[in-house]
Amino acid sequence: MESSRSNRSFCLIRKKWVAATPEEAVRQALIGKLIHLGFPKGLIAVEKGIEADRRFDLLCYYRADELKPLLLIECKAHSLNVEAENQLFGYNAKLGAPFVCLANGSETRLLWREQGRTASVPFIPPYAQLIEKLCL
Repeated sequence: MESSRSNRSFCLIRKKWVAATPEEAVRQALIGKLIHLGFPKGLIAVEKGIEADRRFDLLCYYRADELKPLLLIECKAHSLNVEAENQLFGYNAKLGAPFVCLANGSETRLLWREQGRTASVPFIPPYAQLIEKLCL
């Protein structure tokens, strides 16, 4: 049985109605935020497969000579715990994004490697700032 639209939300990137789960609400809020922060819609991928049974939530790209991963985001409906962090780093081992992020409805953690250590901030910077940081 197909859900009514009241149980669905429209994804600006996938351009289709999707089930309005708590995790999807986090994902859609982040998509809106990313667009507001200058991330080009055409460079955001949503729920794509990494392996047969693994799918990332959001992956933002940048253009160098070719498309390259910039920011991998794992969305959670509930707490950001060690299991979520392990899932994020496991996905990124395959994707190689220089920036990774864990987010739920109330907390955001952006992480990256800098001078041999892990740095973090509790927000997602604008697209231009991530590109600038990447080029340093």
